[in-house]
Amino acid sequence: MLANSGLSLPVIGALLGHSQPGTTARYSHLLDAPLRAATERVGAIVAAAGEDKPAATVVRLKKEQ
Repeated sequence: MLANSGLSLPVIGALLGHSQPGTTARYSHLLDAPLRAATERVGAIVAAAGEDKPAATVVRLKKEQ
């Protein structure tokens, strides 16, 4: 519930007395709504960043042999 409300995993871990960050991460599960909201938020940021810039050219890289 705390992760879904926006608290960071380090803060949640400290509240629960976890000494290892992995313990908090293991038991934290996000609901679909916060994930969808985060996706929409980052999409808006990316779209806004590209509004004043020309389209980029894709350059293929050569593989090392």
